[in-house]
Amino acid sequence: MPIGTSKVGALGGLTPGGSATFNASGTFDVPPGVKVVSVTGVGGAGNPGSAGAQGCAGNPGGGGGGGGASQRSINSDFNPITWAFGTVSPQWPRITPLNGGAGGGGASGGAYGPTNFPSPTLSSNPGGTGSSGGTGSTGATGACGAAGNQGCASTALGQTFCGGAGGTGGTGGAGGPGGTGGGGGGGGAGGSEIPISPTNVVTPGAGGGSPGGGSGGSGKWTRNPLNQQGGSSGSGGGGAGATNAGASANNSDFPNSCWQPYPVMVPLRSNPGAGGTPGGGAGGLGKARYFQNFPGVVEYGASGGSSANPSVTRAGGGGSGAENMSGGAGGGGRGNAGTAGACGTAGTPGSAATPSTVNCISVTPGAPYPIVVGAPGGQVVISWNPQ
Repeated sequence: MPIGTSKVGALGGLTPGGSATFNASGTFDVPPGVKVVSVTGVGGAGNPGSAGAQGCAGNPGGGGGGGGASQRSINSDFNPITWAFGTVSPQWPRITPLNGGAGGGGASGGAYGPTNFPSPTLSSNPGGTGSSGGTGSTGATGACGAAGNQGCASTALGQTFCGGAGGTGGTGGAGGPGGTGGGGGGGGAGGSEIPISPTNVVTPGAGGGSPGGGSGGSGKWTRNPLNQQGGSSGSGGGGAGATNAGASANNSDFPNSCWQPYPVMVPLRSNPGAGGTPGGGAGGLGKARYFQNFPGVVEYGASGGSSANPSVTRAGGGGSGAENMSGGAGGGGRGNAGTAGACGTAGTPGSAATPSTVNCISVTPGAPYPIVVGAPGGQVVISWNPQ
């Protein structure tokens, strides 16, 4: 062997050992003389899981009930009594309550007041306030987030190196608390069936429940110098709908003097408040009564408030005033909206992949081999011994 001759030359031209590292995809060109290599690879890390969904908002509270009206008297079937000196008593009245419409709960009519026997000067007390609506139910919990995907694999020289596991999805947020119920409408003011002394009396109607209940209309009684007299009780306000407020009773059709010359007799009363949309109940229609020298008494009856539509968040209408001069009751308020749900939690990060090694892979010297490196964090290392 000549001095200075290298080991490689002495052994017939061996190729030295070496390695090639790929942190991104590329091509491995096999060095001349290299026929066997080893590959160590690792795939990309797994993707993080998705965040959980926000919890649903709480459900709206229930609508409030309409206020109760004063009670109404109507003629009974009680037989009149003939008093001394041939005087015939009036037919004695019986009692029918006029209530607000059902929402959270309609109120009862006011207690019937004392009579002034034998004169039919009959009075009624104010109606009650409608019940508040119930609290809405809690909103639904948000859906859990989806699990993350497995990380991308790395491939080299016919070998596959799997990616890391995906992260778990986040938990859904808790549902929001339900809204509070709407307020009940105020009770209608009482009045007299046949007022004797007043000449011009106006009794305001009760306010509606919050939010969105309409106010009741005013009652009115007048008398002119010819003793032509008449009156109307206030109509009820409308109950709030799920979106729009209930209308207040409208007094625009009240006559200036509450009487009409015979034979014209127009039933002028305050107009009931319409229920808000969707679902609010309308107010009740007030009672009208007119007295003339001839032909006597003309009377138009009163009605209670309408019930709300139970299929939507709503409120009941207020009852009308039942007696002359009595004010109408207010409509119930709508339920308040529920509170928004909590946000979901974030998903967990994906896991890093585990590296592995494959030895003794045959290759062709000088040939190009494509290398795919999975992202993020993948790697391929090709190494060989002297050959």
